[in-house]
Amino acid sequence: DQLRYSRENITDYEILFFIAKYYLYRNITDRKDKNITRDVVTFFDRYKDNEDVATLEGFESFMMQRKSEDQKLPYINEVIKSISHITYANRKLVKWILYGVEIGGVHTMHSPIFQYKKLEVEHIFPQNSSKWFSEFKAAGKMEEYQEYEMNKHNLSNLTLATKANNSSISNNVFSIKKESLAEDVQIKMNVMLREYSNYSKELLNARMK
Repeated sequence: DQLRYSRENITDYEILFFIAKYYLYRNITDRKDKNITRDVVTFFDRYKDNEDVATLEGFESFMMQRKSEDQKLPYINEVIKSISHITYANRKLVKWILYGVEIGGVHTMHSPIFQYKKLEVEHIFPQNSSKWFSEFKAAGKMEEYQEYEMNKHNLSNLTLATKANNSSISNNVFSIKKESLAEDVQIKMNVMLREYSNYSKELLNARMK
């Protein structure tokens, strides 16, 4: 009901996506998000006739330059600096981050935004890694195994999976798990897993980029 401030050049969906971005940026940089939808939409309505905010890009720039920390949109360099410290301990924020990566900049009725509740956060290197332990031990790579085990809750090891797929693949070894994740056509971010024959630091680094 609050999204009623459309103009010809900024649609309700663009405002909705901006709110999602605003929520992510402020939470990643450990700022509060209380009443976030009301604040952003009310603020947008107040300034929508200002020439500087006549486009979504202008509005974002305007919000980044706000002096008030209660309203300011953090700069992207602040977000990048903070994001590597986000872990599974904040599962709700992790899901939002991954979801934001997945949907990209789509602003249409066909956006997968309506699928959000059907998705879960999935560990690529699993929480219960007994099957992986056997493989790494056989390959003489126990130091790597211990490092991956220690860092398994980091953002680079987390992805999205549908609830139905998540329960069936959770502890499988990488060669099986990557195919199951990549075959789920609803989630495009997992397709890249097929480019890697083994779970590796190269894979984790590529995912963080």
